[in-house]
Amino acid sequence: GDVQTLTLNATGGSLDFNPIGVVLLMGYGSGDTSVTMVGSVAAINSALASLSFTPTANISGSGAAQLRVQTDDGRGLTDNRTLNFVITASNDAPVITTGSVPAVVEDQANVNLGGLFSLADVDGDNQAVTLDVVGGTVSLDASGITLSSGTSSNTSHLVFSGSISAINSALNTLIFNPSADLSGLGAGQLTLTSNDGKGGQHSQTASLDINPQNDAPRISGTSPSTIAAGAAYSFTPVTVDPDLGDV
Repeated sequence: GDVQTLTLNATGGSLDFNPIGVVLLMGYGSGDTSVTMVGSVAAINSALASLSFTPTANISGSGAAQLRVQTDDGRGLTDNRTLNFVITASNDAPVITTGSVPAVVEDQANVNLGGLFSLADVDGDNQAVTLDVVGGTVSLDASGITLSSGTSSNTSHLVFSGSISAINSALNTLIFNPSADLSGLGAGQLTLTSNDGKGGQHSQTASLDINPQNDAPRISGTSPSTIAAGAAYSFTPVTVDPDLGDV
């Protein structure tokens, strides 16, 4: 029934436990990698019964984590054990992040959207990507990726696949052309969806504000090319101004 000093050292993760009944010389009972506690055998066993281990994010493999347990009875006798954990890998979903959104002017040609989207996957899986566009079309350099739907030029729907690096290279060449005479907050939208083929998927939508600019009025109509001698000439032109409300 000697009072024991117990030391825990974890690698590849952290420890949580209930420290009630023991005295902690090191550690807090939450998120610890090194713990030293003093108490009776019963109190220490109670703390150990509540012990849980949380592996470090995204590590896996045999021996990827270890827990060393050492005890000292204060009378010169010690013992220690090392536990090796086998951490089975699980799939991590891809992650799409969005960068700065450029200002767009109505009818502006070839708006550079390089850097708007960035794709990552800690597992390094190849991805299948869908890009849908509202309020315009996009173009990109398809070198290094495989197109399965749509074209690489002036399209509103595109499906392609490739490695993370190849897809990011293609996304860095993204060019947007808004629909004619379109303007307004969020008038343009691009939605990127990535699937790693192992159950992981992520989507992000970027909205583009398209600032209006003045459009010249347009006169249309076809005048008669011939009229009968003595007949009255009649032609009614049609005036259209894309900027509704202009006088």
